[in-house]
Order: sequence, then structure tokens, then C-alpha cells
Amino acid sequence: MYSELVKLWGYVEKNAEKLNCSGEKLEDYQQAELSELRLTYPELAKINDSSLDELYFSYQGSFNLVNGYDIYREEAFVFYLICELAGINFEEPEDMFSGEIIASFLLQGKSIEEAKKLARQIRDKKLEAIGSEIDL
Repeated sequence: MYSELVKLWGYVEKNAEKLNCSGEKLEDYQQAELSELRLTYPELAKINDSSLDELYFSYQGSFNLVNGYDIYREEAFVFYLICELAGINFEEPEDMFSGEIIASFLLQGKSIEEAKKLARQIRDKKLEAIGSEIDL
């Protein structure tokens, strides 16, 4: 499992610049947090300050359901970033499932586009199965 995570972080690192957006200048207190964040996730060095701050803050709010954040290495963050790279809206903690499925297909050598398409098919089948259970 560790080697797979290393490969996934490598994929994110290689594509990190795609996660950049123009953002506002960070406040002094945010800069201190950002320094700690950069030490915790060295793979994200190519992401600009405001984008990295926003990505981690959004991840914490969506997945951990907290405002603000304590900085510690959380491997699940890679699945959130993979969703971002695939252009998937991450709105609920359950959406982490899409990131995990896409990651699985990336590890099999699929492109992000192929992996996203296959993950959608799996999600749709799962939703159909749930819907048929409700119709009983």
C-alpha cells in the first residue's frame, strides 16, 4: 500500500501546476500555516501559496467537516487532489470514493480521463443498485 501511495503522490506532484489558480495574497498568520503545510507536503511545491491554502482548507472543510485546519500529513488528501485534477466536484465526504477509484485506475496505467470515465460508470452502477433497493 505504501508504494501505491508514493506513486499517487508522484502523479499529483507531476501535475501539481494544474492545481494553481490566481488567488489573493495571504495574511501573515496564513503564511506561518503555509510554511508548516509545505513542510508536511513537499510534493506540492509547484502549487502557489493561495492555491495550496485554498485546497487544504477546502479539503478539511469537505472531508473532515472542520473550519480552519490543524496541519498533519493525511494520506487521504491525495484522493481529494486527484478529484481536483480530474475536475470532479468534491462536495461530500462520500465523494472521496471517486478519488479512490480514479487512483486505482491511475495505478493500472489509465489516463486521468479514462479513470474518470470508469469511476463515473462505477458510481452510476452503485447509485442504480441503491435506487433499485429503494424501489422494493
